[in-house]
Amino acid sequence: MEEEILNILKYYEDNGLEADYTFVKEILKILRKHCHAEDFLKSLVVYKGKGKITFGGAYIPYYMKIVMDLNLHTQLKNIKTKNVYILWKILHEFEHVLQRKHFIDLIDDEIRIDDVFYKLCLLSNRSKVCSDSNLLAIHEYIPIERLANIKATEEILKILLLDKRRYKEITDSMLDMLYDFLICGYDFEKQEVYPLRIYNDLLKDNDKRMDGEETVLSILDKEDALSINKRVLYGLPINIGEFNRVVSNYRRVLSKKVHKTRVK
Repeated sequence: MEEEILNILKYYEDNGLEADYTFVKEILKILRKHCHAEDFLKSLVVYKGKGKITFGGAYIPYYMKIVMDLNLHTQLKNIKTKNVYILWKILHEFEHVLQRKHFIDLIDDEIRIDDVFYKLCLLSNRSKVCSDSNLLAIHEYIPIERLANIKATEEILKILLLDKRRYKEITDSMLDMLYDFLICGYDFEKQEVYPLRIYNDLLKDNDKRMDGEETVLSILDKEDALSINKRVLYGLPINIGEFNRVVSNYRRVLSKKVHKTRVK
């Protein structure tokens, strides 16, 4: 899958083409087929240069639709860089498709401890915090957005590292971005400050009545069986030593998945 996507990225760069509707469509076609997500993504809308939306993209579960605005990175003059960042946004929105698929798949099954997280899909959609005017300011603390940020960056690194020589500079930037997403919301000097705590506080402030549901924090915080990697993905409390082990693990896994390419 990664090699197919890389070939599209190279084709557009080699021919001096900026990402367009066909670019988005073909990449989503690969992702949808590979992940067996045909029932969760039915349509695509792409804006370019009209400034219709200002948030880059969105997945709308009710319509099973992805909306993309390719005007987002107009400040980038380099076609290679611009197309890579648009690819990252495609991967981010497709992560939301996979989140929806995973959640629906769980409905008829017993939910395992590490699947409790996907309750957040419903809570995030219902909470007023997600339609608030300050959405961009709190975007990284919404758990499903945090997970999409991290997973999309991990996936794009797998793609770019298949041609490390061509994409070395952008790969280094993406590694920095992955680190920023992982650490976002954590204050290791204050154990009570971590991403899910920030989100939980916003949730309580913006949505006083939860229809009998437990708070997100109480659902997940009591699950001691979650691995350190999962706790970081979900934004649960960790210490600095645990965080460093997660970063090292990401580097090791990424390196192993691209034919033992070393990630510096």
